[in-house]
Amino acid sequence: MERIKSGVKGLEKLTGGGIPTGQSILVCGTPGTGKTIFGLQFLYKGAKDFNENGLYVSIEENPQKLKKYAKEFGWKDIDKLENQGKLEFLRIAPTQRKFDIVDTVKEKVEAMNAKRLVIDSLSAIYLAFEDI
Repeated sequence: MERIKSGVKGLEKLTGGGIPTGQSILVCGTPGTGKTIFGLQFLYKGAKDFNENGLYVSIEENPQKLKKYAKEFGWKDIDKLENQGKLEFLRIAPTQRKFDIVDTVKEKVEAMNAKRLVIDSLSAIYLAFEDI
């Protein structure tokens, strides 16, 4: 089975060499456990170390705030990677029409040839679909 390197220290050892290609993983935890930083690092390292474009879809967080977090972890060139089209931040309003969220993400992934995708948070998207 082909695997991709996460770039997150220690994760490859836990996952048997990396995340299986084409698979999704769900990162769970209470607020403040590092889920957002984990996602940012996965995308940042993918773009910087493995030349894989990444898209961060945020329902709750402002992209500027996310980039501030990244810089606090020493990922100072995050703006450069964004300017090169290797990283993108997509903010989706939780009030956006339900199926438009899926279409918007799919179009952005295809347009930028994203190999890595982080959606933060799945629970916010679930709430958007609650009325269906």
